[in-house]
This record gives sequence, C-alpha cells and structure tokens, in this order.
Amino acid sequence: MVLNTKYQRENWIDENAGASDMTSQVKAWTSLWHTKVPSKQKFFAWRLAQHSVPTADVLHHRNMSQSPLCALCGAPDSWRHALLDCTMSRCI
Repeated sequence: MVLNTKYQRENWIDENAGASDMTSQVKAWTSLWHTKVPSKQKFFAWRLAQHSVPTADVLHHRNMSQSPLCALCGAPDSWRHALLDCTMSRCI
C-alpha cells in the first residue's frame, strides 16, 4: 500500500496519473484489507487514516473532552504525539 501510494504520487507529479482519485482510493483500501496482517492492525490503520483514533485533540473537537492536551505530559495531543512523540507513552 505504501509503495502504491508512492507511485501514485510520483505519477501525479509527472502529470501521468492514470486513474481517478476515487478509483485509486478504492484500490488503496482494497489492498489494505487484503494484506496478511492481523485484523486489529488493519482496523487501527483504517481508523488512523479516518482520524477516528480517540486522541485528546479528536475528543476535544467532538466536545467529548475538556482539553486537547495529552493527559500524560500536557503537550498538545494528536495521533503523532500519542504514537511517536510523547516520551511518557514511549515508556509504556
């Protein structure tokens, strides 16, 4: 899926995009669902792409949280912060 996206972007830059955006998105999601990884990982990747991972910023945007800050370290929360940047969550 990553390589497919890379090639699509290269084709778009070169003005050689063959398929429409909707068709390429359908192909990308189809390739995701057909990968041989556990279903939990597929579902997590889908939720990450749809911005539905319940991080503080998403919950705050949906009026389900008082603050968009990380509960562990107090920095502005996002999927990137929760998975990569937060030093407290990395320890876990």
